[in-house]
Amino acid sequence: MAFALRTQRSIFPTLLVLMLCAPAIAFAQAPPAVALRVTGEVPTHLELSLADLAEFPRQTIRVTDDKGVQVEYAGVPIAQILEKAGRRWAKI
Repeated sequence: MAFALRTQRSIFPTLLVLMLCAPAIAFAQAPPAVALRVTGEVPTHLELSLADLAEFPRQTIRVTDDKGVQVEYAGVPIAQILEKAGRRWAKI
């Protein structure tokens, strides 16, 4: 019984601190998470969030795999992302 009382007393200050800090933590805004980094041989390095990627126009393509099954892919073409990073394409 003495052990249980000692444990409860040592936990109380920790719980009190957590209860006092919880409202501040709940309303703190975290910076947008980086979903995609573009680095390397591009003029401008990019860090794009999911919201940034949602602003790009999406494209959907359908292809047939090696088993004859039609598969659909959807997303932002990588060329558009690289162009935003300043990559220019050579004219052929």
